[in-house]
Amino acid sequence: MVGCASNLGISQQSLSRWKIELKDSGDIEFRGSGNYSSDEEKEIARLKRELCDTWMRLIS
Repeated sequence: MVGCASNLGISQQSLSRWKIELKDSGDIEFRGSGNYSSDEEKEIARLKRELCDTWMRLIS
């Protein structure tokens, strides 16, 4: 499963969760990259990425 997740560019945890969701409900809830339900969610995601990048530069 690690190889599949890597090929898809997602974490193994996401792939495992999707597998469980599909088995339990027959549906997978997923918003792809850039597929946000509101401008606010898009801005929050951008700020989280910026914060992560800043922390990575600080600890490097």
